[in-house]
Parts: sequence; structure tokens; C-alpha cells
Amino acid sequence: MRILDEGRAMATFERMGLHGSNLSLTRYWLSLCKDGELPRKEDFEPRRIKSNLPGIALFEVAHSGAVVCRLAGTAIDRGLGWSMVGKDFISLLPEEERPIRVSRLHKVVTDSAGLARTRFQIHGREFVQENLLLPFDGISETGSQHFLLHTNVRPNDFDLLVRPEAWNTSLPEDYQEIALFH
Repeated sequence: MRILDEGRAMATFERMGLHGSNLSLTRYWLSLCKDGELPRKEDFEPRRIKSNLPGIALFEVAHSGAVVCRLAGTAIDRGLGWSMVGKDFISLLPEEERPIRVSRLHKVVTDSAGLARTRFQIHGREFVQENLLLPFDGISETGSQHFLLHTNVRPNDFDLLVRPEAWNTSLPEDYQEIALFH
């Protein structure tokens, strides 16, 4: 039987150096866990984490393998330079990266969280783009599963003029799986 230990999961996130908006979102997400189960998508209340909304995207992993964005915050769309909503994320990737991403996202919706980090420079300063992937419990009537992505990047208008390559959809420099169940 799968049992989620919220305290152990939080300690793992903290040891990984999770901070700022991703840490606050993780705390909220873990607060939604009940009886050793992942939170349900229906229990997630965006109004409770208003400051995180620009960096949030909700994805649906379909039985077919498509990973469709159902909701994307303004920071995500601004960073990419286009709207992600309604698009199959996997189809946007180079062919050689697809198996890696499909494998990672399958792990996210079955038993893990994910943390991706990419370093980039903008205006002579170094930044770390930190993308957190958190699963929701349950399988929909169509057989799909959902996960939440949150990025700590909040691009301003000037950033968009010198958009770093790190903001595109390529593989991150560092990716870690966080086992949620024992």
C-alpha cells in the first residue's frame, strides 16, 4: 500500500534547497494531503496561493501519452513568448527528448514529484529557473492524470527583449525525482 509521509516529503524538499515561491507552494500542496494520499485536483484552491498563480501551469497526462496544458499563468506564457494552454507539451519537444520527458512525467503522475533547475544569465546576473512538478491523486473518467507545474521565474518586459534560451522547453540542466511514497 502506498502511504505518503508529508513530514518526510517536506524534509526532502527542504534538503534539496527548495525555497521561495516553490517552497510555499509545496507547503500548501502538502497541507492538502489526507490520510497518506496525494491531494486531489479538486481540493486545490488557487485563491489560497495568489502570489504563485503567475508561475502555475496545470497539465493533463492522457492515456494516449499526450501531455496537454489546461491552465498556464502569465509568467509561463510571457517566459515562453506564447500561450501554452491547449498544447501537447510533448509534441513541442525535439524528437530525441520526448522519451526522457514522457518517462519523467509518467513518474510524476504515478509516485514522484520532480524538480528541474536550469541556470541562465540575464542583464549580467545569474538566475536559477526552478520548475517544480507536483502530482494530483486520481484518474479521470477519460483515464488521464494531472500534475501541477510551478516556476519561480517572473519575467518583466525588459527580460523578454533578451529572452534567455533557458526559458525554452529544452531539457533542464538538473532534474531530480522526489519519491513521495514508502
